[in-house]
Amino acid sequence: MVVLFETTGPSFYYCKVGDQQWTWIEQLVSPELNPVTLDGRIFFCNTKGGVWGVGTIDINPDRLAFSFLGLQDPRLNVPWECIQDYLVESFGEIFSFRFLRNADYGWEDHEVIAVQVFKLDVSRREWERVQSFKDRAFFLGSFPFSCPATQTGIKGNHVYFQLYNDPTLYVYNMEDGTVLFSMPCPNLSEWYTSFWTIPNLGR
Repeated sequence: MVVLFETTGPSFYYCKVGDQQWTWIEQLVSPELNPVTLDGRIFFCNTKGGVWGVGTIDINPDRLAFSFLGLQDPRLNVPWECIQDYLVESFGEIFSFRFLRNADYGWEDHEVIAVQVFKLDVSRREWERVQSFKDRAFFLGSFPFSCPATQTGIKGNHVYFQLYNDPTLYVYNMEDGTVLFSMPCPNLSEWYTSFWTIPNLGR
C-alpha cells in the first residue's frame, strides 16, 4: 500500500495493490512532522485541540483506521527556541529530535546550541529522554534515517543534520553535547535544501 499525505490540508490518499485509482480520506488533523511506519502503523506528530501528541493510522487490507494518542509534550523547559523537529524510525523504535537555538537572537541566526532526543514508548504512551544510542548514527533532514556505525566507518552516538536552506553540515555528539559544523560544498553558487541517501554498495 502507498499512502500520500497532503501538505496543505488535513487529508491523505492511499492506493492498494490492484486498485485502479487513489482513495481520498479526510482527517481531523494533518501531520506536522514527517510520518514514519512501524509494525503496520503510520505514526506522525501534530497538535489537536491544543494537545501535542501522536496520530496513528492502522493499515489493514479492508480500511485505514485513524487514532490520536494524547501524549505529554516531551520538550524540556529550557530558555531556547525549537527551530526544527524530526521524527525517525530506527530498528523498531521511534525517536523525536528537537534542535534548539538561543531565543535572544533573530530568526536569521540558526545556530544550534542543543539537541533534545526522545524515544516513544508505544505501550505506555509516553516519551522517554534519550542520553545515548551507542553504536547508532542518525542522519536528519529530508528522508532521515539511521544506521549502525561499526558497519559504515562513521562515528556512533552522533547525529548528522542540515537545516532548511542552510549549506552547513552539523554533527551533534550525544556523549558530550557539543555541536560541530563544516561547509562540505562552500563554492556552490546557489543552495537548496539537501537530502540524504544510502548507496547500494553490495553490487
